[in-house]
Amino acid sequence: MKFGIGLGRLNPAFFVDAVVEADRLGYESVWLPEHLVLPVEMTRSPFPGEEHPPVPPTTPVFDCFAYLSYLAGRTSTIRLATHVYNVGLRHPFVAARAVQTLDIVSGGRAEFGVGASWLESEWIAVGLDFASRGRRVDEAIEVCKRLWS
Repeated sequence: MKFGIGLGRLNPAFFVDAVVEADRLGYESVWLPEHLVLPVEMTRSPFPGEEHPPVPPTTPVFDCFAYLSYLAGRTSTIRLATHVYNVGLRHPFVAARAVQTLDIVSGGRAEFGVGASWLESEWIAVGLDFASRGRRVDEAIEVCKRLWS
C-alpha cells in the first residue's frame, strides 16, 4: 500500500516541513491543488449545502509547478503531483513544458493529475467557455502527449 499527502487544506506555512517529513518517513507522494483564481462569490456550484464557495477565496493560489519544483530540491524520493491541474485553462505547450521541467528537476518524480474543473467562475475570469472544458482538456492532453513523445 502507498500513502500520499494532500496539501489542499494545510496552512501553506507548513508545506515545506510537512513534505520534507513525509519524504523522510517514506510517503509515496504529495499532491498540490491548483486554481488560477478563486471567486468571492460562486456562479454555480455542483456541491450542495450552505458552505459556498467550497474553497475560501482567501486560500493562497500558488503556481503548482514552481512550488513543486522547489519541493523537489528539498526532497529525494517522494513523488510530486498536481491535484488537479486545470489544463484546459492553459495553452498545452505551456502546460507540457511545466510538467517536463518538474520531471527533469525532480529526477523523474512528477505526476500530472489533470481535470476539467468544476469551477465555472474560473473559466469566466479567463474568458473561456465553461461548456467546452471537456473538449479543451481532451485536446490539451493529446497535445501534451505528442510533445513529450
